Amino acid sequence: MFSLYIVVFLIAVGALGHRYRGRRQHLPPSPRGHWLFAHTFEVPSYKPWRKFDEWGRTNGSLYSLSIAGTPIIVLNEFKAANDLLNKRLNLFSTRQPRVMASLCGFDKALTLLPPGPHFKKTRRYLQEALNARATQAYESMQEAEARTFALRLLESSSVHDESRMLYSSMLLSLSLGHRPQTLTDLVVTLSDRVAKSASLILTPGKFWVEFFPLSKYLPSVLLGARVNRSIRTFSRDLQQLVSESSRIMKLTLDNPEAPFSFCSKILRNATSEDYAETKTLVDFASISMYSGAVDTTIAALDTFFIAMMLYPHIQLRAQEEVDRILGRLPTHQDRPSLPFVEAVLTEILRWNPPTPMTSRRLHCDVTYGDFIFPRGCNVVANIWGMNHDKEEFANPDEFRPERFLEPTGDELIRKVHQATFGFGTRVCPGQHFATSSLWITIATLLATFTIRPVPGDEPVLDCEEGALIRVLPYSCDLKPRSTTAVDALKRSRIL
Repeated sequence: MFSLYIVVFLIAVGALGHRYRGRRQHLPPSPRGHWLFAHTFEVPSYKPWRKFDEWGRTNGSLYSLSIAGTPIIVLNEFKAANDLLNKRLNLFSTRQPRVMASLCGFDKALTLLPPGPHFKKTRRYLQEALNARATQAYESMQEAEARTFALRLLESSSVHDESRMLYSSMLLSLSLGHRPQTLTDLVVTLSDRVAKSASLILTPGKFWVEFFPLSKYLPSVLLGARVNRSIRTFSRDLQQLVSESSRIMKLTLDNPEAPFSFCSKILRNATSEDYAETKTLVDFASISMYSGAVDTTIAALDTFFIAMMLYPHIQLRAQEEVDRILGRLPTHQDRPSLPFVEAVLTEILRWNPPTPMTSRRLHCDVTYGDFIFPRGCNVVANIWGMNHDKEEFANPDEFRPERFLEPTGDELIRKVHQATFGFGTRVCPGQHFATSSLWITIATLLATFTIRPVPGDEPVLDCEEGALIRVLPYSCDLKPRSTTAVDALKRSRIL
């Protein structure tokens, strides 16, 4: 039965490919693909953004693919992404539907919500909690957490685990009013598993059902053991996370002296008529906040540690700036005074963007120059490719923060932040909180530690399979720069 279904599926792919073949003359150029399946089986699930970038070098920064009969428009340059996703944002506001997300219940997350009232409400909740003005109110908390993080590093053997503890503490405190004490905290462990699941769900070609959208209506026996196993695991973890988050929310709501959380603030203001709907939206808004944001922020911090080991002269220059201008532990008020530290942060986001690609689904035909993008096609913005565009960034594979201090630096900074945090109606609502927390953490580390590779263990920047960057385990040797720095950290310890 299953073999017969696969045959039918392959015939359907060929038929769909034929459907669009007549429209190829209106699409951008395309790399050579299979005569029947085109590029369906040529996009790797491991670092697909690298393959997109490779194709771009031979086919131009704007080109097309055909996957399971659906045209895919790939944008490898900032200009095309800005022209389409920003300037014509209403045409590019829908995310590419994901069959696995629907089957597992992940389609209620902000990243995958279609345009509509639920999308607008969820974004509004997160924007109100994380916009630039709101983030200023969290600066003292971020400073305290960064210093506590540095203190823990004095005794910890795992930088990555301490990084997860740092950002889990920040974001769970903000979203749920819950400050975990260890990585074994149930919300922390569940959110880590859910984030991994989401990364796999968003990976092109990871699950065959993504090639055949109608497969979500099939009985489970036809989906295959691997897909069914993933659905059970992903769904179970998500439901457990929602359940545990709801339990903590209820405790917060029932306690008038509980610390502030954005979830309790919204639910206390909800009317009885819309409480159930608001509760569902808040559940997934909070999960989007701490499950998604923790992973991407950790990826950026992991990139910082590896970059400092690979480029010690950059670390030395940044430390010299902190010492010369401050001579003490940094605060957020010092940020404008430390341009090279700011450049280091921007280069981290450019060099290894935490979200290396994003996609949209067109709901109508769109003309761009001489091309026509047909309704129903998917548009992939290759963020990694944009941030490694040789026309924009000289020697893009090198970690060179000084590029942002040159005369064209401000424009490059704008492009990096735009690409990294998204375009149009899908801009990351937590970008101000993310950059603020990253900056104070990086500045604190530069003021207090020298970051060196472990002898005989050369650092390598690599990542797990998935649509999001999850840096592979690494080791580093952290040496306190002085007893004065350690004493300053101890004096600022959170009681």
